[in-house]
Amino acid sequence: MAQMKPCILAAVFVVLIAIQGTLVQGDDSNNGDNEDHDDMAPLGSGQEQAKCKAKGHCKNKILVCPAQCPEKKPTKNRKHKGCFVDCTSKCEVTCKSEWRSAGEERQVVVERTDGANAVRVTVAGLVDMDVRVRPIGKHENKVHNYQLPDNDAFAHLETQFRFKNLTDLVEGVLGKTYRPGYVSPVKIGVPMPVMGGEDKYQTPSLLSPLCRLCRFQGGSAGNGMATI
Repeated sequence: MAQMKPCILAAVFVVLIAIQGTLVQGDDSNNGDNEDHDDMAPLGSGQEQAKCKAKGHCKNKILVCPAQCPEKKPTKNRKHKGCFVDCTSKCEVTCKSEWRSAGEERQVVVERTDGANAVRVTVAGLVDMDVRVRPIGKHENKVHNYQLPDNDAFAHLETQFRFKNLTDLVEGVLGKTYRPGYVSPVKIGVPMPVMGGEDKYQTPSLLSPLCRLCRFQGGSAGNGMATI
């Protein structure tokens, strides 16, 4: 748990910085590990192409990078978008801007997934996070009764997590929603549903273990789960 926390904090910090810009700078790293495709000679137009080798309906298909991002690793201008080859069920190529941590024990990758206000953060072996900032319109302002003045603006920070090797005993206001067979207690149909139960997880500080219900996974010294 102690090793995982700095990685998550670093990833969230990177997201908050990256989400403010309209472009995430790329580097010389590849857009993938090339485990699911083989690179082929580029077309005469300079557009790179790849042959998928992953299992599924995309196997043996040739995907060509679009003219808007002809290269997977732009070298002349690192601010240009890179071509991302996806040989999974999507079977597509898309233009993305990407940043990767360098020299870290656990790699962090940040890639832009839309023209603005949307990124995907991947912490290797830990979690994938989709983060989007969505401005509040007049309808939501009325429904949620934000009472926003005409000279101000408000936005929702939308997040979606895909954890890797997550324990079935995961805890937290939102954490427990990832448990197998979880049934939400939230009342459906209300304008602003509230989860509740946050008092169980209040702590004096971000990294403090002092709370009514906290779970920690032991490292090399122990393999069990402890409830404090």
